[in-house]
Amino acid sequence: MASRYRHHHLTILRIFAFVLISLTVTAIPPAHAQSTYADADKAYQNKDYATAHRLWLGFAEIGNRTSYFNLGRMYVFGQGVPIDVLEAYKWFKLADLAGLPQAKSGLNRVGRVMTSAEVIEGTRRVERWYDQHLRTRRK
Repeated sequence: MASRYRHHHLTILRIFAFVLISLTVTAIPPAHAQSTYADADKAYQNKDYATAHRLWLGFAEIGNRTSYFNLGRMYVFGQGVPIDVLEAYKWFKLADLAGLPQAKSGLNRVGRVMTSAEVIEGTRRVERWYDQHLRTRRK
């Protein structure tokens, strides 16, 4: 009987250790977490577009709607990235779906120069983003 109790006790300890380790690993913040949103804004203002892009992308990965918009703006103006209306559309659409009012103006701007096929491709990119970043999907 003591052996069965000891085995049961060890099993519970193993489960507890697994849960504790799992929680610790998921609690480790992503690389951008050491940076603040103000750091991204400052990098952008200083024309350090590579840093701004990297930081805003990190914030976008956790669903920050202003980051979506700022990334769209970078793709419209080619700031640290090639001008790309499909990527700009994707980011503006994500910002719009997240409820950022100024995103509509970005969508209108790029929509005027896009073909219907490009709009379809841009929409596919939004869906791929949501597929790869499930927690950012808006209901």
